[in-house]
Amino acid sequence: MADEYNISRQTLHGRLKNLQEGIEYRRLGERQPILLSPEGVKKIVKSTIEDYENMSKEELINIIKEGNKRK
Repeated sequence: MADEYNISRQTLHGRLKNLQEGIEYRRLGERQPILLSPEGVKKIVKSTIEDYENMSKEELINIIKEGNKRK
């Protein structure tokens, strides 16, 4: 999800605090993947879009530039 939606892993982990464990996501164990339900994905993407809408044009340009450097 991090790569597909260009959301950093740190941001994804931070967004888990807003989700209900066992319903919107499930931890498989320590240092193991976290499975998101479709509802969990929708919530994370929605909050990310809201963040982008509140950013300045310069901040958005910097995000795009950083994303292009990683590829």
